[in-house]
Amino acid sequence: MRPGDTTRRVIADDDALRAFCDALRGAQSVGLDTEFIRERTYVPVLETVQVAAPGRCALIDRRGVGDLAPLAQVLLDPQIEKVLHAAEQDLELLKPAVGGVPAPIFDTQIAAAMLGYGPQLSLNDLLERALGESKRHSESRADWSHRPLPAKLIEYALDDVCSLLAVHDHLRERLVAVGRLEWAREEFHDLEAAAAKPPPDDRRLYTRVRGYSALSRRGLAILRELASWREAEARRLNQPRGRILRDEALVALARRAPTDPNDLGAARWTPARALQVHAQEIVAAVRRGLAADKQDLPLKPRPARAAGDGVIELMQAVARKRAEEHQIGVHLLAAREDLARLLGHARGEPQPDLPLLHGWRWDLLGRDLVGLLEGRLSVAVDPATGDLTVRSS
Repeated sequence: MRPGDTTRRVIADDDALRAFCDALRGAQSVGLDTEFIRERTYVPVLETVQVAAPGRCALIDRRGVGDLAPLAQVLLDPQIEKVLHAAEQDLELLKPAVGGVPAPIFDTQIAAAMLGYGPQLSLNDLLERALGESKRHSESRADWSHRPLPAKLIEYALDDVCSLLAVHDHLRERLVAVGRLEWAREEFHDLEAAAAKPPPDDRRLYTRVRGYSALSRRGLAILRELASWREAEARRLNQPRGRILRDEALVALARRAPTDPNDLGAARWTPARALQVHAQEIVAAVRRGLAADKQDLPLKPRPARAAGDGVIELMQAVARKRAEEHQIGVHLLAAREDLARLLGHARGEPQPDLPLLHGWRWDLLGRDLVGLLEGRLSVAVDPATGDLTVRSS
């Protein structure tokens, strides 16, 4: 979408950025988007920042601008709402760039799901469904590190950010009409809080390694050391984790536990370069895991409940019913993992701290599920309509 009265520009020097940001003072809302390169480095490289306000829209070339302080004043101003689509990655990139998490935010993807447009819609799809805008070609796989930036990439980036304020106005109006603006703000605040949290301790990163749950407790201790070493090495070299060692290699090494560099070649998924460059560090990490005291071994993750259990499936059916009734994305109400933890509490496990037990989710779904698990409510099929019903036992 390109409003005819919007001035578009590329900003590639400090003076132009200062002038542009001065003009944004007093704005109620600004559209915000970023483009970056994640695949080549440990820390994603912020390449451009796009900002839109009524009547003006700019692409800020991070390679041309040395001082982002004027932009930081705008993005960290609590009086200016920042409008983004699927904001999580943008907030991650902008936090170190501007010295904090931009807030308050309005995430158009979350707002759309609150209104029944569908889960995790792309901005293109949301424009088509909400505003009737024709779908545009995506440049999401483009190389944003190339300079000079091709004109088609600049146009694509500015199109996206220029459209955000119109989408925001439409969604906000609908949220107010159905009484869900405060629900959405609760979600936006949670997203801001999550972005503000410090990164996890390196020794907890083993739980993010694909396939970790299949290892023994001793294997998990070895994996913990390997994953921690890989993270530190990737950070030191500013390389992606997978370029040091892939997840599959970490799991294979943790399972085999080789303590001699000469034995590393038998470990599946371990590339020859890693054996040449990192053999001693890998073996040292394995030995640390083998030497860990029994009381320090990581606990095995709880196995997923059998598909035939039925209770979680029943809870999911109730969640889908409530989502349909309120025209809201079911993924916003509760993840399957949340339902499993709630069921675990009903079976004697500690009380979980779940979003489902607070705020609007409690009113829409949580109260019913707790009543169901406590035997105060039951689920039945209405013979007249064939619909699922929840009623007092």
